[in-house]
Amino acid sequence: MASVPIKPEVGMVAFLDILGYTNFLQNNEPEEAAGTVLEYLLGAPKKANEQYESLFNENENSVKDTLKQHVAHFKWLIFSDTILITNSYEDGDSEAQKRLRWKVFLGTLIVLYRNLFENGLPIRGGVGYGKFFVKDNCFVGRPIIAAYQLAHRLDLAAIAMDPSAIQEMSTLGLFAKSDVWEAISVEYLAPTKQQASEKMRLLQVSFAALPRLRIPHIRQAVAESFWKHKKDLPPEVVEKLNNTELFFRFAKMANPKLFSD
Repeated sequence: MASVPIKPEVGMVAFLDILGYTNFLQNNEPEEAAGTVLEYLLGAPKKANEQYESLFNENENSVKDTLKQHVAHFKWLIFSDTILITNSYEDGDSEAQKRLRWKVFLGTLIVLYRNLFENGLPIRGGVGYGKFFVKDNCFVGRPIIAAYQLAHRLDLAAIAMDPSAIQEMSTLGLFAKSDVWEAISVEYLAPTKQQASEKMRLLQVSFAALPRLRIPHIRQAVAESFWKHKKDLPPEVVEKLNNTELFFRFAKMANPKLFSD
């Protein structure tokens, strides 16, 4: 039997995982844990669509439909505490179309990050670019490995950009308007598990089109996200909480309009 030729895709990938997931499973009955996973993890694609739906009025249906088409083009693979999202270029895509694919992809990651954080499931992740192959529950490709390794170096709840992704967006001219780039990301000295901080480009905790974050006390909000769903906060996790709190404070300083007064 002749083997089917494998044609890799080219585009962006995000590898995300939930902090404290093992403790979450240990402290909840199976039906409680399953309910949370079904609502917030398996429901993530639907939530992203609903969020975009709410951002535009009836006079902007064409924009809304374009965004929904782009989100529908994503491939989501959700297993255990991990979310793998890919979005490939199509043959014939212009640079403008590729830029839009990146903007919608990164915007969706921010929506996902914020939604899970507000519902007690803080995530960390990495974003890469290159050739990859995804079929059912199987996936291969250097950008997936790069995104995975980047995510697992982080010692806080944040989503970082791999150099491969930054280079591709630079090539496409996404940095041409720095205010657009700065609106969705920040350059930050991010703590890593190896105890050495690295200057990274991290996605913002929200963006201007979304309702402002209502966080009067940042440390309390971050602690509650780490504690929610009966999760414990052992000493080794407190450092991640501290690092995440500082990142939120930096994010607020970088773009105070994302936060409610």
